[in-house]
Amino acid sequence: MDNEPDLETLPDLALPDRLPEEAGVDVTELPVFDVCLRFNSRPWQSLRVSAPSPEDVAAIMDGFAARINAILVQRRYPPGMCTWTPNPC
Repeated sequence: MDNEPDLETLPDLALPDRLPEEAGVDVTELPVFDVCLRFNSRPWQSLRVSAPSPEDVAAIMDGFAARINAILVQRRYPPGMCTWTPNPC
């Protein structure tokens, strides 16, 4: 049995539609930015990010992608498979 992950198939992970996802964070007054989460350089899922500025979106998404990459590495994927780009997928 081959235990190596299939790099052509999107991983089976439950992803949020919106960030930040922490309960109790009041994001109702913040602008919303659309971004594209990518797997192996391919579109994976569009996300909406509430943040004060594009720079804050970048920080949120860099951290989120790092968390997803850590999960993927635990599942035997190569490092850095999850990235993101501005604008929806």
